[in-house]
Amino acid sequence: MKKKMRQKEREAKRYQHKLELKKQAEEQMVAAKIAREERKILIAQRKLESIHLLTILFERIKEIKTKEEVEQQLRELELEKLRQIEKEEQNRIEAKKKEENKKKLKKEVLRRKEEELRQKIMKNFKRKQEEQSTLEREALRKRLAGTTRLKSTVTKDTQPFKKPRLKSVLAKR
Repeated sequence: MKKKMRQKEREAKRYQHKLELKKQAEEQMVAAKIAREERKILIAQRKLESIHLLTILFERIKEIKTKEEVEQQLRELELEKLRQIEKEEQNRIEAKKKEENKKKLKKEVLRRKEEELRQKIMKNFKRKQEEQSTLEREALRKRLAGTTRLKSTVTKDTQPFKKPRLKSVLAKR
């Protein structure tokens, strides 16, 4: 009996040892499973953090790109504004030149008209002076002719009528 009891104790001990080994194996498996899960969680966290960092990075890149595009558009707008100002200045200069040319042309036309009118006035004045002098000559001739006839009738009726010389008559005055 002692033998049997010892044998039973040894079997119980072996069984206990086997259970402990099994328990240790299960604990190791659970620990390994937990370690794998923790590793998976850690990898997932790292991926999530990478995605988050990439998102932030892309947002910054997008902001920088947008800022550069805005600056480029501003530069283009400034250049366009400068071109527009330059074009307006050229148009203004051209308009001024055209206006000056118009004024010069108008001045020239007015000068020509003035010259024509002066010539006309001078022509009319000379014509009127000539008419006046002709009228005066005619009046003088008539006066002289009347006096000459009277003289000729007083002195001689047979003497032919002579036209008096204007120079001599005018000189006698």
